[in-house]
Amino acid sequence: GLFATCLFCSIYYYTIKQENEVYQTSLKQFDNEVNSLIELNSQNDISNIVDMVYWDDFVDYIKTKDSKWFNANIPTSLDTYKADYLGIYDANGKFINKSSNANIVSVDFIPKEVFTNINTKKILQFYIKIPEGYVLICGASIHPSIDIYKRVTPSAGYFFIAKLLNKAYFSELETINSSKIDFQKGAGIEN
Repeated sequence: GLFATCLFCSIYYYTIKQENEVYQTSLKQFDNEVNSLIELNSQNDISNIVDMVYWDDFVDYIKTKDSKWFNANIPTSLDTYKADYLGIYDANGKFINKSSNANIVSVDFIPKEVFTNINTKKILQFYIKIPEGYVLICGASIHPSIDIYKRVTPSAGYFFIAKLLNKAYFSELETINSSKIDFQKGAGIEN
């Protein structure tokens, strides 16, 4: 009787412990997979931004603010980059213009300290909260095309690609990952 009870309790204890270990391992693997997908998705943003910011015509636009050039090149890039917002700032961090879809109506939301960081790193990626929700932002300084590898010319301005982290963004990740992504409010996290 006593031996059988101890044996049963031991088997039960180790079964629960093993289930917990399997669960924790699966959870960690899934978390790594989701983080890898987000990282892979953001690498496209870095590639896209490099295509835009080493462009002589873009440097000229910062100087001239030619609306014809802007309308021919920037709004059409929203779909190309699967972006919700494309923002342009001058060399002093002053807002010049933006193109966005209906997901983002905010105009000038890039934090001012970002401009100092971009000057040293040339490309920066970060998350912020705006009235519409959380956004993933990739930003870079704008330079002439001859400076793509040297990075010696001063910044002519700054370009930002923003993606709203909404249902559509996560649905794409869910499809790729065959999973369901959801957020839960945790300790110390604001809405």
